[in-house]
Amino acid sequence: MNASRRWTAVARRSLHCVAALILSICVIAASADSPEELTVTGRYPGPPLWKVSAGTHELLIFGTLPVIPKDITWGSVLVERAIARADEVLLPPGVDAAAHNPFRYVGLFFRARKLTRNEDGAPLKDVLPADLYARYATIRERYDGPRSLEQERPVVVAGRLYARAIDASKLTFGGKLQSSIQRLAKDAHVKRTDTEIRADPGDLLDAAQTLSRQAEIDCFATVLASIENDLPGIAERARAWAVGDIDALRRFDYPDIEGQCLSFAGTSEGLSDTLRRAQSAWLDAAQRALAENGTTFATLGVGDLLRPDGPLARLRELGYEVHEP
Repeated sequence: MNASRRWTAVARRSLHCVAALILSICVIAASADSPEELTVTGRYPGPPLWKVSAGTHELLIFGTLPVIPKDITWGSVLVERAIARADEVLLPPGVDAAAHNPFRYVGLFFRARKLTRNEDGAPLKDVLPADLYARYATIRERYDGPRSLEQERPVVVAGRLYARAIDASKLTFGGKLQSSIQRLAKDAHVKRTDTEIRADPGDLLDAAQTLSRQAEIDCFATVLASIENDLPGIAERARAWAVGDIDALRRFDYPDIEGQCLSFAGTSEGLSDTLRRAQSAWLDAAQRALAENGTTFATLGVGDLLRPDGPLARLRELGYEVHEP
């Protein structure tokens, strides 16, 4: 990779990471872009599909998990068959905050770099309450976290520490599962439709700049609690997912780190509007696909599919028939 391409890659990752400070934990968002795929075998059947119907037209939805064991094996037969007979595959909802104009990279990059640092270069120990910093130091030592992050903002440190804990626990981010789904669609020559909305990275950096210190501390505490308490639960949920145990999946809690962090930062009307538009964009794409296609395939998080106020509930309200597995 030449120097120009390396600069572009670094700038893109940095901009995406910091612009996503209040859309998600930045390192989690970056992990979802990894091109690496999971090894797919026939050992376990995987979860069954949810189905939304409009007359003879159907939308088949495959439930995914945000974090899964690295060595998980799941049977792709059901998914392969569903994709093979689909007219279209809808990609998951989200926000594309990449800086597509290369002439903006330099200014945005340095602005993003500045935003990763605490104001006045304050060390993390002075930013966090003493008890919270003590918990952080314990977890950092447990997972051999780097000490070079002491001048970075709490939300950035939290994301990096979470990624370290996930990796050390032999877990990986679910974006790799999504990459496998996309490869299956590509191999089957099925049309893939991106449902993400575009957001200007400069606007998101503006929102990140106004994020209150307390909102970041609350988010930091949420991430630490997940590391302390939820890693065994992640593995249990993944095992139930792999064998298609829907009853077990219904019994689990699905901690929403991103959602909780967003609630702390939810005073931004621009941010709230961006999230509403992202949710609406997927629903619009699903309704359009149900009207045009005989069969459409999509993926959504299991936690979202099981939420009483999630996208399936919205589709029911709009008059579609929802078939639970």
